[in-house]
Amino acid sequence: MSLGRVLIFAVLMLYILRDHLPLTRVARYALIGLFTATGAVSLHRLTLVCLAIIIAAFEVPRLGRLVQAARGAAISRRTVGVTSAVVLVVAGFAAWLWGAAIWSRVVVTFTEVGSLDFRSDEFMHGRGAIWGDVIAVFGKATPDVWLFGFGYEPWDMHNDLIRIAVTWGAVGVAAVLAAFVALFRFTARQCDRTGRHTLVVLYVTMFVFGLTQKPSSYPYFVWLFLFCHLLILALHGGRAAAAAMTRTENTDPA
Repeated sequence: MSLGRVLIFAVLMLYILRDHLPLTRVARYALIGLFTATGAVSLHRLTLVCLAIIIAAFEVPRLGRLVQAARGAAISRRTVGVTSAVVLVVAGFAAWLWGAAIWSRVVVTFTEVGSLDFRSDEFMHGRGAIWGDVIAVFGKATPDVWLFGFGYEPWDMHNDLIRIAVTWGAVGVAAVLAAFVALFRFTARQCDRTGRHTLVVLYVTMFVFGLTQKPSSYPYFVWLFLFCHLLILALHGGRAAAAAMTRTENTDPA
């Protein structure tokens, strides 16, 4: 889990800085593959989900542009064929060398999840019991607890929003959500389209990671989260956004 946080931001920053690092495209994708493979070896499922979200968010639009370019003959069939052959050879070599180990980890990842019945105490390896206890406690709590929480976390909640609700109550939930919404809106208003897309990926990743973890309580997760804001603003905000808007206006037929 601790390693997963670093891997998530490492991959995200490789995408944010893709045009500003002294790396070839091959080297950058090799690093993304290495970090993703490390996440797979760690067997932390939520890390893999977050990595998949980040990669899909940046690669699916690019794949669409590549398909259009191939249809328009901007990319030669030879290039597509050579690239596909290299990918298949590398994948085949990895399967031959580490196939059994990879498959065993895949089996563990998709089978060792406890019960999938949310009514069961074994739901997601006991998280169902924890969340059920929270519901029971709040059902007997007084109005002041609903408003301001307990002031501490009695046990590991395995969910960021529940942790905030238990610790600071409804007032705390409203304050934290307001702070994140304000930060998102401020940053988004300063950015061009690419910056806003990256910002959405950042927030979706944090939300997903918070489903069974507590990212807002991990200091270096929050620091890396805010550091990504600074990178997005530096590369896609202010002058960058104004320049993009000027280019759009200059190419507008109207």
